[in-house]
Amino acid sequence: MTSVVVHLRPVSVAILVLGILIGHVGVAKEAPDLVFLSDYESYVERTLDEFEGGIGGIGWVQEQAQLGDRMSQVTLAVAYKRGAHVPKDYEQALIWFRKAADQGDAFAASMLGRAYRLGEGTPIDDSKANIWYRKAAEQGDAHSQLILGIAYSRGIWGLARNDANAVSWLEKSAKQGFPEAQSELGRKYMNGEGVPKNYVLSVAWLRKAAEQGDPQGQALLAIAYHMGKGVPKDDVRAYAWYNLRAAQGDEAAGKIRDFLSETMTPAQVAEAQKLSRELF
Repeated sequence: MTSVVVHLRPVSVAILVLGILIGHVGVAKEAPDLVFLSDYESYVERTLDEFEGGIGGIGWVQEQAQLGDRMSQVTLAVAYKRGAHVPKDYEQALIWFRKAADQGDAFAASMLGRAYRLGEGTPIDDSKANIWYRKAAEQGDAHSQLILGIAYSRGIWGLARNDANAVSWLEKSAKQGFPEAQSELGRKYMNGEGVPKNYVLSVAWLRKAAEQGDPQGQALLAIAYHMGKGVPKDDVRAYAWYNLRAAQGDEAAGKIRDFLSETMTPAQVAEAQKLSRELF
């Protein structure tokens, strides 16, 4: 049976590509997941796992937290948030994150931002969330920098769209290796949002994100190869990246891949499929 994609006109494919570029089609339309596990929190959880005495085993941490030890306050907050060795209690988690944040702990400030954004132990309040995310971001917390960058980029979470602010925060997060920030920054350079268009820089950031498995980075890198923006036009590599996205459920990427395959030789398609498997 002939695929419906074969009947797509070039203009239809162009619309799909444009949709991905501006963030209205496929993976690019979503805001980043607020549920994350930083290296810091992973360390805290490993610390909690070392307690084998149940609720009583964490008593030392509670004592140290009461005495003002910042790391113990963070550990106790995470314990209440996760329900690890103490009953799950978001309000208690909020209290202890606040105590640690008041001592300058960037991770605790970021977690307060998350609590106010998601309503964990407190009513949802985007204004307060942004205050705490900014405090954490200014201390170098990459996840908070990403959140502010996305908020300014999309005009969401109580912040008006401001592409210049978006690029500033995204670049800080991207330089710390966050793939979501790298792909969004690459999209900014590709579209000229808040910065002059620079396809070479765009591809550099998109490649970093794509190689870490970021969906938007992979889709936009495919477009860069497809259109010859920032790299020589390369249908084999474009197909490979589109194919990788399609294998993960991106319908728009699958349609563009199928259309592209109609312009390729069987040998090129085979080479592209082999490259896609290597990328995966």
